[in-house]
Amino acid sequence: MSAVLDTFGVAQDERGQFWQEFRAGARRYPVRVTTLEEILDAEGDREVGLLKIDVERHELAVLRGLRPEQWGRVRQVVAEVHAIDDNLDAVVSLLRAHRYTTNVF
Repeated sequence: MSAVLDTFGVAQDERGQFWQEFRAGARRYPVRVTTLEEILDAEGDREVGLLKIDVERHELAVLRGLRPEQWGRVRQVVAEVHAIDDNLDAVVSLLRAHRYTTNVF
């Protein structure tokens, strides 16, 4: 987050106050949440050419939610995965176990 604050020109000594005011103005909105498994079920037998996942450190949970028969419908996966708590290694291992070639950047 410091990169964002750098971009907005927030000085180091003002960042605590910035976050306090930011959080005070935050609002919560109810949203419907669904799983990738449910989306694939709703799409029938359609193939997914590219699955892009960016869910703020929960990519592994998304992928683990696929049933074995659903993996064959997904041709490619692109995911932003943070290398925290072996999360990246686990995602790579899971993808390789399902016969995907992986590249980490």
